[in-house]
Amino acid sequence: MIGNQNKSLSARSEQVSLAGAVASTYSCANCCPSSRIYDSVNPLFATTPPGQNMQYYTIGVITDCMGNGTPIQGGAAWSSLSPPIATVNSGGLAEGVSPGSTSITGDWGNFSWFDAGQQCWYNEYPGQGGGDIEVVGVQKIQYQGPNNPSFSDATSTLYILKGTAVTFKAIPNPSTGTFPSGQPVWSGTSGATGTGATTSVTFNTVSSSTSNYKTVVATAGNSSVTVNVVVYDLEKVIAPVETWTGRATTTFGLRELVNLFTTITPSGVTSTQAGGLVWIRASGTGTVVSSEINDGTGTFTAPASPGNTTLKLNVVAGPSKDKNITQDVTTIKPSGTNFALSTGRRHTQGRVSAGFKAIVYLEPKTVSFKNITITEGACDATTSGYLAGLGTPHAAGTPNQILLCNGSTGCRGQNEDTVYLFHPTNPSPTPYGTGSWTWPIPWYYDNPGGDPVPWFTVNQVLTTDDSGNATISRVEFP
Repeated sequence: MIGNQNKSLSARSEQVSLAGAVASTYSCANCCPSSRIYDSVNPLFATTPPGQNMQYYTIGVITDCMGNGTPIQGGAAWSSLSPPIATVNSGGLAEGVSPGSTSITGDWGNFSWFDAGQQCWYNEYPGQGGGDIEVVGVQKIQYQGPNNPSFSDATSTLYILKGTAVTFKAIPNPSTGTFPSGQPVWSGTSGATGTGATTSVTFNTVSSSTSNYKTVVATAGNSSVTVNVVVYDLEKVIAPVETWTGRATTTFGLRELVNLFTTITPSGVTSTQAGGLVWIRASGTGTVVSSEINDGTGTFTAPASPGNTTLKLNVVAGPSKDKNITQDVTTIKPSGTNFALSTGRRHTQGRVSAGFKAIVYLEPKTVSFKNITITEGACDATTSGYLAGLGTPHAAGTPNQILLCNGSTGCRGQNEDTVYLFHPTNPSPTPYGTGSWTWPIPWYYDNPGGDPVPWFTVNQVLTTDDSGNATISRVEFP
């Protein structure tokens, strides 16, 4: 410090110059020269990314002898309290080196003139000031999917279902810091763009392999963090247990069992990496049981009644949590039967009678009814003519299990259907005559836990003529 060093000036001129600022020339006999006082550093606080610069300078005022002040800025002898965080050159240009906080300080000289009875006195003294600088880089990137309650750290490769919109957030380093305006800058092969703490990306392009990353990059100065993303797609596989050429793949018979799978593109992405995959029933009826290990497999048991069901393959966790693909399926009841003669005709000699045995096939032939049974119900007989008053009621039958199915015949009943009616007297009395015996037999399919479900009516009819001929038939009615 050139402290209190006073200089007496007589009738002569003095020109003062410092840091490029030149004061006016005055005659000491009339007015003292201007004073120059620097009092602070600008900026007082600044943030910058690593590798970028911030200009520092001193600010003050030049005051003439009339008290008129003019703002000025100038230089100083600059230094950094912590060069590993930020450095500064002789021109006051500071550069962020690594994340953290420090101060940039400057030392300068001030001088002032004052009039003391026709004499100008000069005082020179040092000044010092500083400004804090925070160097802010990118510490990490977090993500939040559309159904995530909060942000999570992206600590490894992210696996994101095609079509998912994900928000990414850059976390500053130090974590208490604040990014400068326009920082960080977002980029990457994912299409991430923009500046600021967050950006959103919708991933619409599936990765061609498990190493074909769609990157998300946050850059602040020379500090950069990259997140690798594998974009995958799901394909549902609906596979009925009973299968044959020509069978339906999204329409099923009552209580039919269906296996559920999924394939993931690109090959090599596991269900665990995808976040876990479960099958659930989104709407309708039927039962879905998904694998306990969330591997995208499960089973669907079609309901015992016709209806529509929506199955959903759901992502359990991760950026694509609760994103899904769906499949609509339909459950149908048997639409009818097809009787195929098995052991030919039956007749008892001397008795008016007729009959046959038949295999019962269910329609349609495109689905399986293997998991249901069919049953004949009881009914009264209606008789006329030669057979009037002779008919007995039809007794309820036992459940008939359904066996193997194929596309040629459909699903068949395990027990053959015995179709046989006869005059109760043997030999049958003469003269013969025309008559009929009709059983309107109700058919049911099973309804576990409830009453059998009415299906349709089969009219079993025996007719006779004047020659004693008997004819029997079965006709299905809706």
